[in-house]
Amino acid sequence: MKPRFSARLLFAGIGAIACLLAALALEGVYARMHTSSWLSHDKIPVLLFFPHVNNDTERRLQQANANSGDVEVTLTWNNLNDLDLHCIDPAGEEIRFDHKVSVRTAGRLDVDQNMSPPYTTRPVEHIFWPHGRAPAGQYRIFVHHYARHGGQDPTHYQVTVKNYGSVTQYSGEISHGYARRATEPGKPITEFRAGAAPFAILGLPAGFWRALLVMALWTVAAAACLAGGLLAGLHLFYKRVYHRKFLDPGKPIRIAIGCAMWSGIAGAIVQALYALVPPALQQPHPTTFHVLGLALLSALVGMAIGGRVPHLHRGWAFLSGLLGGGLTGWIFIRSYWGFGESHLSETISRVLAAALLGAVIGFVIALIVVPPEPPEEPEEYEDEALSGMQPLSLRANRIGPTGKLRRAGVEPANRMGVS
Repeated sequence: MKPRFSARLLFAGIGAIACLLAALALEGVYARMHTSSWLSHDKIPVLLFFPHVNNDTERRLQQANANSGDVEVTLTWNNLNDLDLHCIDPAGEEIRFDHKVSVRTAGRLDVDQNMSPPYTTRPVEHIFWPHGRAPAGQYRIFVHHYARHGGQDPTHYQVTVKNYGSVTQYSGEISHGYARRATEPGKPITEFRAGAAPFAILGLPAGFWRALLVMALWTVAAAACLAGGLLAGLHLFYKRVYHRKFLDPGKPIRIAIGCAMWSGIAGAIVQALYALVPPALQQPHPTTFHVLGLALLSALVGMAIGGRVPHLHRGWAFLSGLLGGGLTGWIFIRSYWGFGESHLSETISRVLAAALLGAVIGFVIALIVVPPEPPEEPEEYEDEALSGMQPLSLRANRIGPTGKLRRAGVEPANRMGVS
């Protein structure tokens, strides 16, 4: 019998690699969708995302105390000149420096820099529609170079459009005296269409439900890959050691889907509880709530996988997830601080958290390697062998130095060899 501990280490490694691959794939999706940026701007606390600023545009908006909304348009540039942001909303009303609030749609220009001293070399202008108030329809964006205050021309600018979580950026150059707005000749920087405002369920904003979706997706991917990796390891183990199939075709897929579904529900529940904690309690103790949240999440994922994956006891999976999740939360915080509290450090922390989650749950697989015993010979073969045998008798021969082996019931030859 091989040691049980070595088998546990093997499946801990399989679990870590499976969750690591899932986390890396999700990071690519999150980066492409600018998830960290719009989650941070939603100002909803998310268990695996820190409320830090991920890019220069968000940092400037934060320093200018900009508001947030479902639809936002931001203009940034890097000199002392005065550039103006204009937007024609779906009602046909133009929002600009001398008409900052749209009467018909409630859109507002809340940040307008370098219009007057003090000037800054990192200015920003911002138009937003409050949550639940952005109208559906076509939006047209224009940029106007209003005044030159010593900066070089042409001035390079960047326009960032946030449309219900989808972030798009546009870049260009503009010189003083050239207008790109509706009241003067020129084409818009961009045009985009916004849909209807999402329904606020139970009075909670859309950002709350987006955060739940992000955490549920993370947990679903981790649980599905973890269950799939453990099942694949068990299949190869049984094939090499016992030379037989582990599960019927189709059953591993059903097991992985079941684990992913229940884990996704668990991820959404834990995120909802975390988001509903009052900010006054979260702010002084971010480490405590991250540790508690990840411990509860890991325990629920372990309970969802345990009992479905063979050799993984539900109670042990729950307990290992609870203890390992607390350690995961502590490492998640420490690695984020250790790598400099940046977007990269946040990504590394999530990947490490996923790998550790898979390792602690995979480690508790109770697998004992027993060499297969040789098959027993059927009794009917023994009966047939015995029935075909005839009794033998030993009888000494009077002629010759040795005796002969004679079959019972057969008369011996005479002494002279005549029959």
